[in-house]
Amino acid sequence: MTTEQSNETYLHLNYIDYKADGQEVEKFVTTWIKDENIRKYDTIDFLAPSLVVNENVCNQWAGFAAQK
Repeated sequence: MTTEQSNETYLHLNYIDYKADGQEVEKFVTTWIKDENIRKYDTIDFLAPSLVVNENVCNQWAGFAAQK
């Protein structure tokens, strides 16, 4: 997703942050987008245990329903 696409998609999302003096500040998702520690993935997959999950893969595996 490009920056333009993400701004268009998430422009309506804001959150409240607080300054050191306790004053509320409304912020936009760009704060998150500019985070130098943001997690980035090349692909999404569902990989059960015993399968190797590389760092560039967002593993959506949540376990078998019967295990829950």
